Amino acid sequence: MSESDGGCKRFFTIGCVGCLGLSALLIFIAVLSFGIAWYQAQGVEVSHQELTRDLTVPEVTVEEEATAELPVEPSEAPAAGTVELELYQTEVEVRPGPPGEPIRVDARFDSSRYSLTEEFVEGDGEQGWTYRIAFRRSSRSSLIAGLKELISGSKPRVAVILPRDVPFDLDLSVMQGGGEVELGGLWLTNVDVDFLQGGGHVEISEPLRAPAEQVRIGFSMGGGEVEGLGNASPRRLDIEFSMGGGDVDLRGAWSRDAEITIDQSMGGASVRLPSGVDIRGLDRPNALASPGLDEVPRPVLTFDVSSQYGELEFIN
Repeated sequence: MSESDGGCKRFFTIGCVGCLGLSALLIFIAVLSFGIAWYQAQGVEVSHQELTRDLTVPEVTVEEEATAELPVEPSEAPAAGTVELELYQTEVEVRPGPPGEPIRVDARFDSSRYSLTEEFVEGDGEQGWTYRIAFRRSSRSSLIAGLKELISGSKPRVAVILPRDVPFDLDLSVMQGGGEVELGGLWLTNVDVDFLQGGGHVEISEPLRAPAEQVRIGFSMGGGEVEGLGNASPRRLDIEFSMGGGDVDLRGAWSRDAEITIDQSMGGASVRLPSGVDIRGLDRPNALASPGLDEVPRPVLTFDVSSQYGELEFIN
């Protein structure tokens, strides 16, 4: 055996011993972390916290004769205030409540790792109230903390039940989490929904109490689905997909013209177009005309579309 062959064998033996030692160390760390997490998980107490608040409509002083002759329609009522929801690292459910009920927040979480806070700011004569709900992590994230949450089944969940009888703006941000958002039947003036680093599903299953002025829904670093946007019938609609794909359904009860912007980058997306409307901006004017409705004015949907590094498909 040559000296070079002996040296190669020694290096190979030393390398194997080193790899085995490193593997054993990693296994030991994993087992130790799991053991610590399992031990800590036995003492986890999942907290249940519920918040409730009546959100009122500001009083408007008008003459009695004008009130009798010109009743205020839902579409003419301004927003009474803004509901801001900032929800981090949690499973989210947002839905309408029964008629006459206030806003309610129902949360289950490990209080040693997360916190739920609320803030109500009274409005003045020019601006309505602001109601803020924030759900955040209150302690540093770690491997053991994540394992403890997995073992104990204490993954946080936050449900927000929105009032049907109050006109308000909705500003919803879900970060590093995901969930279901149902807005059908609500009295929303402006809607802004963001999912960041997580996926979600937004649906408007029935017409809003009054058409919205503006709706914006964005997904970044995660996919998403949006259904029934026609039931919001906003004057302006903005849909954004970034670093993730999704599906958009524009069907529903469109009642007026709309400016629609769709911005998609680094991911594919599909858009299902509604019937009974006129389409502009997609090189297919009147492509979706409904037979027998030529004499009835139809909503005109004007599109501004941008797509980069991915396919954006339109479906009739």
